[in-house]
Amino acid sequence: MIFADECVHRLILELLSQSGYTFQRPPPGTRDEIVLQLSVQAGVVLLTGDKDFGDLTVRDGHPAIGVVLYRLPGVRPTDQAIRILEVLTTHKDLLHGNLVVIDRNRVRIRPLNGR
Repeated sequence: MIFADECVHRLILELLSQSGYTFQRPPPGTRDEIVLQLSVQAGVVLLTGDKDFGDLTVRDGHPAIGVVLYRLPGVRPTDQAIRILEVLTTHKDLLHGNLVVIDRNRVRIRPLNGR
């Protein structure tokens, strides 16, 4: 299961769902800090396209199970979904405890919470 921030396009969630992933979403307009808290309470990794979550977790030290941040500007949602699914599959053992940043050509992984 993943926790999907409200900015995650529905087509991304549809492809993930078709691939066997389940997800939860926060109510629209939920503050980022609360979104993180909800994902921690659910015990799941947060998927987002909002770079503020990287700042909240790495710089500010807010607790998180893990954050998958995709940075794919100008890429169609269906192609974003394919790239995200590829990374979720190939890096599944590194999602917990890390900030995983996905872009077109690479994946960066950074420990969270001083780990």
